[in-house]
Amino acid sequence: MTRFVTPENNKKAVFPVFPVPIYINRLTDDKEFNQDMVRKVEALRESDPEGVEICKKEYRTGYTSFFSRNQIQKDLEFAEIAEQVLRHGRCYAQTMGFSTEDPPLHLITMFGTINVKGCYHELHRHRNSLISGSYYVSANKTSSRISFLDPKAGFRMHEPGGHTGQTIFSNLEFSVRPQTGLIVLFPSYLEHWVEMQQNDIPRVAITFNMDLIRDEDC
Repeated sequence: MTRFVTPENNKKAVFPVFPVPIYINRLTDDKEFNQDMVRKVEALRESDPEGVEICKKEYRTGYTSFFSRNQIQKDLEFAEIAEQVLRHGRCYAQTMGFSTEDPPLHLITMFGTINVKGCYHELHRHRNSLISGSYYVSANKTSSRISFLDPKAGFRMHEPGGHTGQTIFSNLEFSVRPQTGLIVLFPSYLEHWVEMQQNDIPRVAITFNMDLIRDEDC
């Protein structure tokens, strides 16, 4: 009888100490609601010539109201989706250990995005907020993915070969394929990018940032 515990019998000795939480859930499967949201985002583009011109330089072939109308949560036509996004945001924040009552969680920016063929978004993060995310109003199995970079990537000192398989400890990136009705939330510090849209069917989303702030600071 050995006096030592073998590693094979001690699998519970490894702990994920600094995990990065990404929230993926369904917000609604209501086809009519999502089709109405598509029309509203398209109408946003049609009523935003200033934003369209900026996007020609800053967003390639796509459109986003980030540059011109980035607080659509205050618009009546987007009030319902804004409240539902906040509902999921509160759940996500509470899971991470934040109180969402004092100060309360608010949407600080919210904007529509339309990715058409050839459109992509380079690696970036969202400053001055706690939680970021997107609600996918219209997407299919060929829509461009959103990908997240391991925040420890810049600190990796050695990358040997011989991986037996990717795990939560060795993955360098993680990707999510958008689906209509899906909401994805992540910490605003997490760097991410959107792959190039390859098909002719637009990928329509509502993107947002949230933070814990006083009502008077909104």
